Amino acid sequence: MRCKWLLLFPFLDALRNQRKTQYGLMLTLPMFLVLSGFSVAGFGQEPPVSAGEDSTKLTLFDLLNYGEVVDVNLDLDLTQLLDQKNTNDYLPAQFRCEDALGRSLDMEIKIRSRGKYRRKNCVFPPLKLNFPKEDLKALGLRKHDEFKLVTHCVDGPEGKENLLREYLVYQLYARLSPVHIRVQLLRIRYRDTQTGNKFTAWGILVEDEKTTADRYKSKICEDCFSVPLNQFDPANLRTMVMFQYLIGNTDWSIPMARNLMLLVPKDGGPYKLVPYDFDFSGIVNSSYASPDSNYGLISVRERMLFALPYTDQELEPTLQYFESKQKDILSLVRRFKLLSADSRIDIGDYLDSYWLSVAEEGIRRPNR
Repeated sequence: MRCKWLLLFPFLDALRNQRKTQYGLMLTLPMFLVLSGFSVAGFGQEPPVSAGEDSTKLTLFDLLNYGEVVDVNLDLDLTQLLDQKNTNDYLPAQFRCEDALGRSLDMEIKIRSRGKYRRKNCVFPPLKLNFPKEDLKALGLRKHDEFKLVTHCVDGPEGKENLLREYLVYQLYARLSPVHIRVQLLRIRYRDTQTGNKFTAWGILVEDEKTTADRYKSKICEDCFSVPLNQFDPANLRTMVMFQYLIGNTDWSIPMARNLMLLVPKDGGPYKLVPYDFDFSGIVNSSYASPDSNYGLISVRERMLFALPYTDQELEPTLQYFESKQKDILSLVRRFKLLSADSRIDIGDYLDSYWLSVAEEGIRRPNR
């Protein structure tokens, strides 16, 4: 049967409270829906918002955003993908997995390389997945069909640890900001359709950017450069900037809208910023990352605040908010057991160094 969201919300809230954290594997919500006979249009981790389509419909990401890890099979011509990784030419691929309702999905999709630095320098390029809109419609889903897939940049344990660290950063930001991008950790079994060779690697599925905008009743501003700071929501702006400082990331820019999604609320409210791409941050500490020489940094582990004209005193409410989240953040790191113990200890120590340095020395700026 089909259920209105208004009637379903109490069930969703109750079941979320029964579930383990995002790093557990209890799936009481899908089990409840299957046993209760709810349709796809009545299930989701977050209620959809109206954006021109039926607001009770979910996206494909909603069906893939469950559990700690989702296993996916991806069949494509890997040789051709690598040969044309510097182009935007799509290749056919087969995408198979089990969705949150326990159903097998088997879809013919299009796939291509994407990105800038990682596309050129990584052993395996980040990908864009394009799903057929007619297939999404047949599943009763909204037509949000494009997804970014963050892939491993280097082979071996380092590549796995780097990717898991970056996934954790997305989860940390979701704990600090109500305006964030949703991601899902994937374990992907790749099969080369030409050679039959197979290998397994980790990936981060990023929700369609239109889905992110719809969740916050906003539109994406594609060409918004040099937007005055007074047009942004102050709390969102300060939280985003101080988070970048917390994780030691300087690979972003408000004037250039680099590694930031700029949301323009449909009600005319202040703009909001959503960060992404954290592989050059100190918390990830990848071997291929380089520090920002514009500010005289010699290590990606160094922190620098360069975007806000506010004093430490003016930032005090944000600093206190971050301090109130310290235990929650560090607990999240400790409980992410897919990361090695050494990585979890390193990340915990690095985050601790933020609170210590802010308390003893204040926030570091280019002129300090």
